[in-house]
Amino acid sequence: MSCVDCSAKNPLAVKSSLIDPDGGSLVDLMVSESQMDLKTLEAQSMPKLKITKWHFIDICESFILV
Repeated sequence: MSCVDCSAKNPLAVKSSLIDPDGGSLVDLMVSESQMDLKTLEAQSMPKLKITKWHFIDICESFILV
């Protein structure tokens, strides 16, 4: 709930706002339809890293525990 002066209308109202993103600015990471093919080719040309199932599980668990 965002309100300029909620206290005048409701003394129990809470003023809220969004916190600043970590690093100071939001970045739109979505790829537009027009750039989809270009980004797919770009990703396919990048170096690949093979990992085992156990490495994958370790990586996934590290994100869950954070």
